[in-house]
Amino acid sequence: MKMNNKKICFITCVNDDRQYEECLLYISNLNIPEGYEIDAVSIKEAESMTAGYNAAMQNTDAKYKVYLHQDTFIINKNFILDMLSIFEHHEEIGLMGVAGAKTIPTNGVWWDSIHKHGKVYESHTGKMELTSFNGIKRRYENVKAIDGLIMITQYDIPWREDIFDGWNFYDISQSMEFNLAGYEVVIPNQYEPWCIHDCGSANTIDECDIYRSRFLNEYSKDMFSLVSVLIPTYNRPQYLQLALESVLNQTYKNIEIIIGDDSTNNETEKLIVENYLNKYDNIKYYHNEKNLGQFDNDIKLYNMANGEFINYLMDDDLFEITKIEKMMNYFIHDDNEEISLVTSHRAIIDSNGSIGQVFGNTDNLFKNDTVIGGIDLGSFMLKINFNCIGEPTTALFRKNKLEESFGVYNSRKYGCNVDQATWFNLLSNGKAVFINEVLSYFRIHDNQQLASDKMKLLGALDYAHEVLTAREKGFLMKNEEFSKALSTSLKYCKSVNDYFSEFDGKYDFAEKVCELGNQCELLKTKLGEILNKKSNSGIESTNNLPLVSILIPAYNQTNYLREALESAINQTYPNIEIIIGDDSTNNEVEEFVRPYINTYGNISYFRNERDEMDYGYKNVNQLLTRSKGEYVNYLNHDDVFHPEKIEKMMKYFLENPNITLVTSVRQPIDENGNKLALNGAFSRLFDEDTIVNGRKISRHMVLNLINCIGEPTTVLFKKVYLEDGKYGYFKGRKFTNINDLSSWISILQYGDLMYMTEVLSCFRIHPSQNSNKGDIFIKGIIEWKNFIDVSYKAKIIINEREHKSILFKWLTTYVPFINKFIDDHKYASKTLKNKLNSCYSSAISDIIQQRDRDNLMCPICNQKIEMFLPYQYKEHSLDFIYKYNIVGSDTENFSCPHCYSHDRERHIIKYFDKLKIWDRHIIGNKVLHIAPENHIQKIVGDLNIKEYVCGDLHPINKSIIEMDITNIQFEDKYFDFIICNHVLEHIPDDLKAMKELFRVLKKGGYAVLQTPYSPEINESFENKNINNDELRKKFYGQSDHVRIYGKDLFERIKMAGFKLEIVKNNDLFTEEEAKKYGFNNKEDLILAFKE
Repeated sequence: MKMNNKKICFITCVNDDRQYEECLLYISNLNIPEGYEIDAVSIKEAESMTAGYNAAMQNTDAKYKVYLHQDTFIINKNFILDMLSIFEHHEEIGLMGVAGAKTIPTNGVWWDSIHKHGKVYESHTGKMELTSFNGIKRRYENVKAIDGLIMITQYDIPWREDIFDGWNFYDISQSMEFNLAGYEVVIPNQYEPWCIHDCGSANTIDECDIYRSRFLNEYSKDMFSLVSVLIPTYNRPQYLQLALESVLNQTYKNIEIIIGDDSTNNETEKLIVENYLNKYDNIKYYHNEKNLGQFDNDIKLYNMANGEFINYLMDDDLFEITKIEKMMNYFIHDDNEEISLVTSHRAIIDSNGSIGQVFGNTDNLFKNDTVIGGIDLGSFMLKINFNCIGEPTTALFRKNKLEESFGVYNSRKYGCNVDQATWFNLLSNGKAVFINEVLSYFRIHDNQQLASDKMKLLGALDYAHEVLTAREKGFLMKNEEFSKALSTSLKYCKSVNDYFSEFDGKYDFAEKVCELGNQCELLKTKLGEILNKKSNSGIESTNNLPLVSILIPAYNQTNYLREALESAINQTYPNIEIIIGDDSTNNEVEEFVRPYINTYGNISYFRNERDEMDYGYKNVNQLLTRSKGEYVNYLNHDDVFHPEKIEKMMKYFLENPNITLVTSVRQPIDENGNKLALNGAFSRLFDEDTIVNGRKISRHMVLNLINCIGEPTTVLFKKVYLEDGKYGYFKGRKFTNINDLSSWISILQYGDLMYMTEVLSCFRIHPSQNSNKGDIFIKGIIEWKNFIDVSYKAKIIINEREHKSILFKWLTTYVPFINKFIDDHKYASKTLKNKLNSCYSSAISDIIQQRDRDNLMCPICNQKIEMFLPYQYKEHSLDFIYKYNIVGSDTENFSCPHCYSHDRERHIIKYFDKLKIWDRHIIGNKVLHIAPENHIQKIVGDLNIKEYVCGDLHPINKSIIEMDITNIQFEDKYFDFIICNHVLEHIPDDLKAMKELFRVLKKGGYAVLQTPYSPEINESFENKNINNDELRKKFYGQSDHVRIYGKDLFERIKMAGFKLEIVKNNDLFTEEEAKKYGFNNKEDLILAFKE
């Protein structure tokens, strides 16, 4: 049939005439270009969507076909014109839709992709609303799949009714058919949605799963990368068969299976040949001519693999059915190939197939799916000798990220830790993902050699080598990390060495035992060098100073770049990397920086492929991703550094672990370099260098709508404290226009600001700055409103009245800018005007309306309050220490805004009230109070008691006597009651302190020994090498803590002589009471008594 190039046919499968009539009504209202004609074809009683569409396609001569649902209504009257303008100028485009995805997830459901595009009004939730995905900046966006609500073609390709004989997955199938035929599938840039899809909610899960399975079986090899599953086996065909079946049953379909058989008999070969090779074309089997051994068998399999991704499967282990699918989903969405490996929890399975607990207790470490920097994870594993990634079965990895052979690390072939050798290689080249599910099973049985003497010895040698050579791969670059790993490795290797010195069969391993002894000496020497490596000034030598990354975002001009770049090159601080990220649309910057790159080894450069104008936001984060420094300072290409900026700022970081951000006075200059006045946001805050509480300066900026810390050039910050490692985020919200302010406040949740009064940078003000553009300015106004609201939720703004007051300040500050629209209606886009209008309306509504409040009350001052205030600093979520789920203070509801009582004071008061402790144990008795809390001290002091002694090692007033809790200056059995609330975690010799408390307590007396502890660990964590404020804060959570108690806390108390009565919080208080009075409902009362 000859095609009519001027005809468009609208094709619909119909089972509801009323809906179809409405659909036709919208079609009849479309603007039809001159010379074109349209036709509408309905197919009733079709056997399937594909059958109906095939029939209609074959019976129309229209070149252009619009396949749409009967409940799809085209509201874009210029739909035909817009459609034709794309098709006529792009012959390579075959299929178009209004919603779809650039990547198809491994489950085959395009809707689950994180790279969706398009927009449509639709009602699948039961409510008609706009569904809008990622924006499209160009004329159209290439995708892999589109939604079947409307599918527009300019070529005919048969619909696969041979497979999809129902009503699901025909759309994604046809998308794949067009892709396979060499045509592009696209989503147009819709300024306003082209369609309404009045689909309503549907429930066809079972049918969907049938066709999803068919889709994956048909197209997986075309859509997804090949995964090679490598199975080395030796003389255990029964286990091998179970392992093999667990691969064959994987929901991910593009898998090759290669089996390397080291068996000494033909049982395995017979099993595979008779049952599998003729049935499955994706299985390759090799019976080695001679026994290669585990290591060489692994290498042989690896070299034979054709897959882009590799997963070993030990012949006695098992895969969960969705393992590869779920792991590959992370790789599929990893556009920049930043991920090297994906792993998960693995559970123990015994010889009979009974499944046990999670192996290695990784469920205590990872409680959510987590993406981790490879260097960070590798350093953590090395520090504590913990393979949390797992055995070869557990991890799926990207083959091109492995630069050395499997089982080889820093040129050394490993004897035991072959998996870890591979993991460290991979981690040095990218990120890791930990999936919070059990996706494989590690079998424990009698025939393993896990705990054999040989493996114990080889494992110790491997671990020593891992640590000693770690820095060659970029691990353990901080001296405190390196010393921790050296110490742990030395301790472990020495224990193994001692074992073999008393082992009768040690002579069988004499050479290796001797080698281990030498490694112990080497570890000891290296550890001594690190601990003693300080310069005369007390600051580490150049090689050991933390790396600072200076990040320069550049765009299209070099007028000021030379001055900026050379101010970075000329820094007096010696350990610096400089990275230039180029967002330019020309080659000017690239050509300019080339001579500098050739001259200076610490300068690197990259060029972004720009697909949209985002005013450098992605470039800023790309720079951050590429940076290796512990500390970061951006340098805008038109600004300038003082030569000593980094050195002077780093001095404060090195002296004070609580500082997370350092800024200084910045000098505004004009386009010619002339100095401008230091006023407004540029005014000096202090007359001398000052440490400012992070929460206080955050509140000051929000309450005054001012960024007094400065622009990116001004600030040197500790990278680890950025929210999710991204610049411009606060409380999960992205801010593109006030990204500096949002980053500073995010960082200051974790510590203090150091404000320096010296001018250490220059901020250039000139006409071509982005901040002078209308859209940018309006977006900034909108973002300030959003930031105020987020700050209220984050408790930076502490009550409703304060929130309303700041909103009023925002309105009075920015409403006058509406004048701009009187003279210049193009000052901002229509979309931005609508958003601004919405912001103003929302602010007015928030000010006028009264909100419902929680019924909160402080039990100490008896004031009703809107919210309890958080602890001044958050715990850093990236530090592994906070995976321990410490039971202690409620840091989110820490203090009362009226009396400033702490949550643990309020909790103790409520416990004493409920248990009548005031009457039973305090009134009329002798009471000892260690490190007394202000409010509890006042309450107890007002009671009629015989004697009240308050003691502290460092008394803060005359009501407290100086007292060493490990040597209390009172006679035996002197006190009736003791309060020791959150004290023991500060005491180095805690057992001696507990014994002293027991000594001075009368028989029948009670002591309150509240102490934060982790229910996740059995033994308390403490290390004498953690001996300064920075290390203590990092490992224990506070600079004045000396340990993290585990579940053995209670045994320690008993060792001092006490009996225990643990009063369960939940037996006395409801969750509502805990919320009302602001205390941690997980913290039970630890009552100790003396018989």
